[in-house]
Amino acid sequence: MKKKVIILISILLIMIAGMGIFTFLNNDAPSYNDIIKLADNLVNVNNVILHIENTENNIHSDGGTFYIKNGIETILDMDNSIVEWQDTINDEIIYIDKYSKKIQIRKDKTTSYLYTPYELLEVEMNNNSKYKYIGKEKIDNFECYTIQVKNKDEFYQYSFDINTGLLIKSIIEINADNNEISHIERNYKYTFDVVTDEYVKKIDLKNFSDFEIEYL
Repeated sequence: MKKKVIILISILLIMIAGMGIFTFLNNDAPSYNDIIKLADNLVNVNNVILHIENTENNIHSDGGTFYIKNGIETILDMDNSIVEWQDTINDEIIYIDKYSKKIQIRKDKTTSYLYTPYELLEVEMNNNSKYKYIGKEKIDNFECYTIQVKNKDEFYQYSFDINTGLLIKSIIEINADNNEISHIERNYKYTFDVVTDEYVKKIDLKNFSDFEIEYL
């Protein structure tokens, strides 16, 4: 009888200790608001090349390249042709559609593409998605917080660099209408402090004389 009591006490102590460790780890985990605040660190990233590598349902593709310097951004398509130029300081965006041969020029509030993952994250949370902290992990020499947000039809996993706030990796799963799940992985590669003014100079419309230009 005494032996059983000792065993029961030991089990209870182990359970209490386990609950204490879980509570400590859970309290140490960043909240959703903590993750959103990482975006504040992006203000220090003012000269970078971002290249996105896509893998969708095991098929690899180029996700485009972004040249970013001091609030000016040039976005290249997979074939390295310019598809967009934007000035986030003076709020001007130029879109180029090479297939329809149209250019749209818009004066409108715009933010850096580096902030896009945070904007998408807020949209998902507003769609009643559930937030979950997965843990810390090292990806390409970046120390990251990895989180998940999901609802019944969509699943998003993001890994954000703790120091810069940059998105390093994302995994997206979407349940299509035919009940097939689309699985997309994106790796975000960064090269710092190499962007010159030439990379982000404003598009010269004289080079697109055969394009229709629309001012919005």
